Amino acid sequence: MSPTVTAVRQNLDLIVDHGALVSGLADSNSGLWGGTVDNKVYVWRSGAGVDAHGNLVYVGGPGLT
Repeated sequence: MSPTVTAVRQNLDLIVDHGALVSGLADSNSGLWGGTVDNKVYVWRSGAGVDAHGNLVYVGGPGLT
Protein backbone atom coordinates (compact mmCIF):
# COMPACT_ATOMS: atom_id res chain seq x y z
CA MET A 1 0.00 0.00 0.00
CA SER A 2 1.10 3.53 -0.68
CA PRO A 3 -0.35 7.03 -0.44
CA THR A 4 -1.30 6.83 -4.14
CA VAL A 5 -3.70 3.91 -3.54
CA THR A 6 -7.21 5.26 -3.14
CA ALA A 7 -9.21 2.04 -2.73
CA VAL A 8 -8.78 -1.71 -2.42
CA ARG A 9 -11.47 -4.37 -2.47
CA GLN A 10 -11.11 -8.09 -1.98
CA ASN A 11 -14.18 -10.28 -1.82
CA LEU A 12 -12.54 -13.63 -1.18
CA ASP A 13 -9.31 -15.13 0.08
CA LEU A 14 -6.32 -15.02 -2.23
CA ILE A 15 -5.66 -18.18 -4.27
CA VAL A 16 -2.27 -16.97 -5.53
CA ASP A 17 0.00 -14.86 -3.33
CA HIS A 18 3.35 -13.52 -4.52
CA GLY A 19 3.37 -15.99 -7.42
CA ALA A 20 2.62 -19.10 -5.36
CA LEU A 21 -0.60 -21.01 -4.74
CA VAL A 22 -1.86 -20.74 -1.19
CA SER A 23 -2.24 -23.95 0.77
CA GLY A 24 -5.61 -25.68 1.04
CA LEU A 25 -6.78 -25.22 -2.57
CA ALA A 26 -6.69 -28.94 -3.35
CA ASP A 27 -9.13 -29.72 -0.52
CA SER A 28 -12.49 -30.41 -2.20
CA ASN A 29 -14.24 -28.94 0.84
CA SER A 30 -12.21 -25.73 0.72
CA GLY A 31 -14.17 -22.50 0.89
CA LEU A 32 -11.20 -20.62 -0.59
CA TRP A 33 -12.75 -20.80 -4.07
CA GLY A 34 -15.85 -18.92 -2.94
CA GLY A 35 -19.51 -19.77 -3.02
CA THR A 36 -21.86 -20.25 -5.94
CA VAL A 37 -25.54 -19.69 -6.57
CA ASP A 38 -27.57 -22.78 -5.63
CA ASN A 39 -24.30 -24.67 -4.95
CA LYS A 40 -23.75 -25.25 -8.69
CA VAL A 41 -20.34 -26.33 -10.01
CA TYR A 42 -20.33 -24.66 -13.46
CA VAL A 43 -20.96 -20.95 -12.92
CA TRP A 44 -19.76 -17.51 -14.00
CA ARG A 45 -16.42 -16.78 -12.33
CA SER A 46 -14.02 -13.88 -12.52
CA GLY A 47 -10.71 -12.80 -11.11
CA ALA A 48 -8.29 -9.91 -11.17
CA GLY A 49 -4.61 -9.73 -10.44
CA VAL A 50 -1.27 -8.20 -11.25
CA ASP A 51 1.33 -10.01 -13.36
CA ALA A 52 5.12 -9.97 -12.88
CA HIS A 53 5.39 -6.85 -15.07
CA GLY A 54 2.85 -4.88 -13.02
CA ASN A 55 0.04 -5.21 -15.57
CA LEU A 56 -3.52 -5.50 -14.30
CA VAL A 57 -5.07 -8.78 -15.46
CA TYR A 58 -8.80 -9.59 -15.49
CA VAL A 59 -10.32 -12.93 -16.43
CA GLY A 60 -13.91 -14.10 -16.46
CA GLY A 61 -16.36 -16.38 -18.18
CA PRO A 62 -19.45 -18.58 -17.95
CA GLY A 63 -19.61 -22.25 -17.06
CA LEU A 64 -16.28 -22.35 -15.23
CA THR A 65 -15.28 -24.74 -12.45
